[in-house]
Amino acid sequence: RAVKNRFGSTNEIGIFEMKNGGLSEVANPSEIFLEERLKGATGSAVVASLEGTRPILVELQALVTPTAFGNAKRTTTGLDHNRVALLMAVLEKRAGLLLQNQDAYLKAAGGVKLDEPAIDLAIA
Repeated sequence: RAVKNRFGSTNEIGIFEMKNGGLSEVANPSEIFLEERLKGATGSAVVASLEGTRPILVELQALVTPTAFGNAKRTTTGLDHNRVALLMAVLEKRAGLLLQNQDAYLKAAGGVKLDEPAIDLAIA
């Protein structure tokens, strides 16, 4: 993801793959992000996200387990930590789930950073 681009938008991403001849463009990034996905695995959901003007499919992975210590641990990779905390609070309050004594680990597979509100349902 570019920070600065003199000739265009910085809201676009480019997906490249290292091959014997060097870097080459990936025509279908969703295929790369989902190639190692185990179908039917629990704690996994596929979300559609817009990265600039390019729609991509990304796998979200989650693990919730009882905490071994007094304070529950919340870890996110590629997701907004505060948004996940808010969604977990809503699940506790409105869905009646007891998450206060559960560690939660959430990750967007493939090293992608997702900040789109459309993925909230998959996180929940």
